Amino acid sequence: MARPILDFSKGDPARALTGVARYAFRKASKNLNHYYLPNAAGDTRYPLLKEVSEYFKSRGFLNDSFFAANNLLVTGGGTTEAYELIIRLLAKDLKERAAQTGETFKPVIVMPVPTYGFFFNSAREWGFELAFIERDMQSPEPAKRGGVDAKKLDALLTELGSQGKRVVAYYDSNPNNPLGRIRGHDETSAIMQVLFEHTYRQKKHDDKADNRRLDEMIKRGATDRELLSVTAWWGSASRIRVIDDLVYDGLEYADVPKGVGFGQLEDTAWGTPADDTFTITGPSKAGLVNLRAGLIVSKFATELRNMQLSTSYSSTDVAFHAVHAFYNDTEPFAAQRKKHLDRMNAEHRFNGQFMKSLIDGFGTTPELAKKDKERMIRLLARVDKISRSEARTRLENGIEGIKVITDPQAGFFHLLDYSNLIGRTYEYTPQTAMGQPLEKQTLVFKDSEDIKKTFGIAGIGFAYADWMGLDPVTNPITRVTFAEPPEKIIALANRLSEVTKTLSPAPKAPVATENRIIISASPAMAGA
Repeated sequence: MARPILDFSKGDPARALTGVARYAFRKASKNLNHYYLPNAAGDTRYPLLKEVSEYFKSRGFLNDSFFAANNLLVTGGGTTEAYELIIRLLAKDLKERAAQTGETFKPVIVMPVPTYGFFFNSAREWGFELAFIERDMQSPEPAKRGGVDAKKLDALLTELGSQGKRVVAYYDSNPNNPLGRIRGHDETSAIMQVLFEHTYRQKKHDDKADNRRLDEMIKRGATDRELLSVTAWWGSASRIRVIDDLVYDGLEYADVPKGVGFGQLEDTAWGTPADDTFTITGPSKAGLVNLRAGLIVSKFATELRNMQLSTSYSSTDVAFHAVHAFYNDTEPFAAQRKKHLDRMNAEHRFNGQFMKSLIDGFGTTPELAKKDKERMIRLLARVDKISRSEARTRLENGIEGIKVITDPQAGFFHLLDYSNLIGRTYEYTPQTAMGQPLEKQTLVFKDSEDIKKTFGIAGIGFAYADWMGLDPVTNPITRVTFAEPPEKIIALANRLSEVTKTLSPAPKAPVATENRIIISASPAMAGA
């Protein structure tokens, strides 16, 4: 077993949003000697929050209510703190309901995979099982590839219900990490409809439980006051809530339509999608990663605010002003945001195509303009100090045995597939916990563990299959960022090529690799 390789989800965008950062620190420096109640109406920063609410009203996440700003909560720990607060709120509501009714819950959070693996542990630590649903990676329709089939989701929720489990939340990111895929209106609406239907079934169960409580109280002669104390359950965990992660919102490439959030969906006869949605977002992926500013849009913002009081007390002024500056449609903020995102997204798109060309070859990027190909040839020739003819040959051939299987519409990640290396042998020297080398072994390349033992030694910052919620045996893949200078992308490709050459020659019948991910969530992966 290889030593575990830590992945800190490196994904710093190519450019820092320094203008907003300077503004936020300058504004915050005036109030270094103040404490504030988190986002309360008495908070002197509340007018800033009201301006932020205008942005989310224009996007359709908030209505025109006077209290729209009360449905926003700024966090000083980014979307990670936002997610943690939501998980804690759901767990607290389940605990209170169990104390009232004596019911034992088996709560589940459903996540389409591959997804953002850092959110697994927090949910499990608070008592939630994770149920993974595979994305449709083999659809002949490009728009549906990487999406979630509403029928499969319905079947999964039905199966979980038959096992006596209660689905409490559905988590997804849009644009997606790691696929860079954007979820549109039709898919979002179809998923929401399935969640509404299963929420209705769970509510029928809850109503029966409440009626049984009333009958039991009446039989034992409860007073009218005691009977009136029994109320319907409307807490945060009483319905299937959506945790809609929009931290990559704004990172769409040119001419790609923005994604549609669950909170933007129109009301239906089944309910109001915005009421069932925790929208979490922030400016970190736009270049303010280390500033740790986050935002929650939810009708439960007040309850989340109280949760925040018990831990961090309040978001920092820096986070508050950063959120205000980024989500502001007045000038000069709006123009600065647009200029920054346009330039950064153009760089991300080019870098992603450059990485794909270095690994797969020009033949897999027919959409590349001639000028971009020439730019890539010049870059490779300059950085590696080779002729343009040599650079062109390398970019036409790619790296044998490794394949890029993503075609992102946003963000800065690729998934690399190593399936065509399966069956080759390599030399591996394990080490003791103290770093002492043991006897060299000859091993056969077959799964993600072999990726760690071979490519992991090259110092490449990968996220592996199990981190993304995938079965590491059937998915020899890694996630890698291309939000890096071209020099680092070239260095990564060079290391991939060098390590691949250390493996034995390709077998006579290599495993065919298509643009697909085989997802098989084992009980261990599903948190069972």
